[in-house]
Amino acid sequence: MKQLTAASFDVSDMSSIFIDIRSANVRGKLWPVQIALLGIKDGDEYLWSSAIHPALSWPMQILDLADIYLRDAPRASDVARETLERISRASGKWLHAEDPPGTKKLLDRLLDEANLAFRSDEAVIAMDMEWGRDGEAAGARIREYFGNYPAPSDPVDQVQRLANAWVSGYPG
Repeated sequence: MKQLTAASFDVSDMSSIFIDIRSANVRGKLWPVQIALLGIKDGDEYLWSSAIHPALSWPMQILDLADIYLRDAPRASDVARETLERISRASGKWLHAEDPPGTKKLLDRLLDEANLAFRSDEAVIAMDMEWGRDGEAAGARIREYFGNYPAPSDPVDQVQRLANAWVSGYPG
């Protein structure tokens, strides 16, 4: 697996990109604490992930309630800028997620910290969208894959699971 770098023009036309965000719950509200992206181009996989240090406007209880160590993590605004640079590399500009509504909320919360003019409303889509002539069958294969392989808590493992599900749904 290769590194998904912001400056790599080799990945400027990735066919698919997958996203997962780990969160911490503070008083009933979810806050992003780790993000992972996995892009595919010509069968090669490119991965990037980062922990997220809470922004000043976020509750500091996140540091204690997150299930990963965040004190040395990059600031939320820096992670937000790096995230946008990487997701802008996908040719379709779509991010595939297993839970689009939840992922959209967390991604928007993260990107808001860097005052970036990006909204995830149309960018984050479900994994089992029915594409092309084999769309319904492909969506069914993806859902079957998810049923056979439960979601891990680690975002890096989750984006790999999403990519594997995608390949099972849309082989070749």
